[in-house]
Amino acid sequence: MKGELTTLATVARLVARKQVLPQHAVAIPALRGWWHIPVAMTVASLIEVVAVELIVPWSVVRVLLLVVTLYSLVLLWGVFGARWVYPHYLDGPSQPNVAGEPNVADQANVADQPTVASEPLVAEQPRRALHLRYRGQEVLAVSAIGTVSHSRGFETEHIAFEGNTLNMGGDGTNLQIELMEPTTARIAEWPWQRAQCHQVSTVRIGVDAPDATMRQLARLVDRD
Repeated sequence: MKGELTTLATVARLVARKQVLPQHAVAIPALRGWWHIPVAMTVASLIEVVAVELIVPWSVVRVLLLVVTLYSLVLLWGVFGARWVYPHYLDGPSQPNVAGEPNVADQANVADQPTVASEPLVAEQPRRALHLRYRGQEVLAVSAIGTVSHSRGFETEHIAFEGNTLNMGGDGTNLQIELMEPTTARIAEWPWQRAQCHQVSTVRIGVDAPDATMRQLARLVDRD
């Protein structure tokens, strides 16, 4: 029941075009092809509804089948639409603009603060972290990355463990992330399933803009 309600909430957010992201988070889209299956299933279901209307003579049965079909389609769009509603993201403070200058809002906040000549203020920025999600559930959060590289893969599973590697593909992967240390990843294929937890040191993901994502993830690479 909880999973069903979560799916319905996802549909509502999808219709409202509202993504679920923390404040100042930067989304990492991985949406390529997410709509193919729900669109195909919607078309097939509508054809089925028309066929039932023509073949089945009992109106009660026709109405019941129509309601069940429409409700199933809503849940289907909720399951697959979670990729849009709950994207991967980088959290932490807001990014500087393209020119490398502080944001205007940040400059205003600094200007309003009193300065102390004898002891300069040094603001330590919190380190950003990469959060990977699957169907609304967080799979992995990591703030220290060893390397990030292009690596084209053709994994057909949306999410799976392969030894100490976490694959998040579906339509293939295009980035490989080597973690600084093994980190626990948690996946559940469906909301009602018990989650599997594994230690992973490598993550392969498929994103829409691999070059831009590499530049974002470069901020997490530990160069010590």
